[in-house]
Amino acid sequence: MLNIKKLSLVLLATFSLGFNCMLYAQTCKSYITDEWQDSRYTDHSNGIISDNNTKLIWKKCSQGQTFSGGTCTGSAITMNWKEALVSAKTINDASGFATYNDWRVPNIKELSSLVSLRCHSPSINASVFPNTPSRSFWSSSPYSYYNPGISWNVYFDDGDVYGNNRNNDEAVRLVRGGE
Repeated sequence: MLNIKKLSLVLLATFSLGFNCMLYAQTCKSYITDEWQDSRYTDHSNGIISDNNTKLIWKKCSQGQTFSGGTCTGSAITMNWKEALVSAKTINDASGFATYNDWRVPNIKELSSLVSLRCHSPSINASVFPNTPSRSFWSSSPYSYYNPGISWNVYFDDGDVYGNNRNNDEAVRLVRGGE
């Protein structure tokens, strides 16, 4: 027999949890030095950002998002590691982005340079890289010689770096320069 009172409590708990998740926003700790201030970056107003510390040039938006009106719209798409590498080649072969045709998936050191240690959900400068999802992003770096099916990721919810199976679907942000 269906217990209406129990069902009501389950539905209320489910709604409450889902509602709370939607309200969750980036949190930054003021007691941690902000090394990722807006002044560290140059916004070229065409969908690309220069990091004045690393000299790398980044796409402002994650793959799948569209740069429009100074921000990133739409949802980031996810793909496996091989698809991530191919996505950069596809953009370059199709006349590039913002007049450049040398975009690539960043190595783990480059990707980690975007992690803002003072923030989480996402752990990135959200005013420079708007609408960055709080999820894992692929790097081009293999995890180790002994695990050829694993590559490094950065989890932009909290900035953790870890090895991930290349068949998993993750987000991608492209870079140029450096290496």
